[in-house]
Amino acid sequence: MYTENRFICIIIYIYTACHIDTIYLLKKFFTMKNYSYRRFIILTAPRSGSNLLSYLLHSHTSIVSIGEPYCIETIWGRPAKEYMDQNFIFKVLRDTAPGIFLRIALFHRYPENIAAVGFRIFYHHLDHFVGVRDILKSDTAIRVIHLKRRNLLENYVSLVIAHKTNTWSSLSPAQDQVPRFTLSSKECKEYFQYIKRSDDLYSKMFHHHSCLTVYYEDLLYRQKDECDRMLKFLNVNRQELSCKLIKQNTRKPEDVIINYKDLKKGFLGTQWECLFA
Repeated sequence: MYTENRFICIIIYIYTACHIDTIYLLKKFFTMKNYSYRRFIILTAPRSGSNLLSYLLHSHTSIVSIGEPYCIETIWGRPAKEYMDQNFIFKVLRDTAPGIFLRIALFHRYPENIAAVGFRIFYHHLDHFVGVRDILKSDTAIRVIHLKRRNLLENYVSLVIAHKTNTWSSLSPAQDQVPRFTLSSKECKEYFQYIKRSDDLYSKMFHHHSCLTVYYEDLLYRQKDECDRMLKFLNVNRQELSCKLIKQNTRKPEDVIINYKDLKKGFLGTQWECLFA
């Protein structure tokens, strides 16, 4: 694993535990012996199905799937580590000592039945946390599930809606539909280019790792097959996986974007034309 001084790790861990659940965390650190599980990351962009994928994997009895520990504004640990959600102490530790945080808060000891442990990390998280990016890049034992979304227009529409509603996942259907809105061709193009550039950059960066590409559309419509592929990739036994999250937006882009026809016309003859079917 990583080479930070063990004594410093323990002191920081105890300090952190005092602000959460001391008995539980100390027991976990000192009594659990399992370091032999497979470590993985879910590399993706926002609104690409990462919540769905994470909850599916966490429903497996031998997988721990952590939320977004490198969310820039705060920390999200659910589904696996709900106690970590928006915890200030964990955030300070993460921001000041990313290697120690990775070891004692994410890739620590687990019960013997746990075969795989991982977390979600977005392209812009890696852009921001350079130290974490370097650690993940250098540790080629970490497996990478690269989750992508084929239709970047639907991806961007979903992102805009999430920002407008401040709702990023839900166990119940939305009460009200978001009013239709206008998008400029400039902001769409910039988003498409950023995702394409980030995809290329991080695909190359992690090319020495064991990688599996999963598409959101396949996960949505061929869920069992895709889940079986991921379980095989993580070398864990097959189980039926489940997720209770509800898809937030079921409308097509043309039903949400007021100026959809103008956008479609503006992207004719470009590499993004196929997004406006």
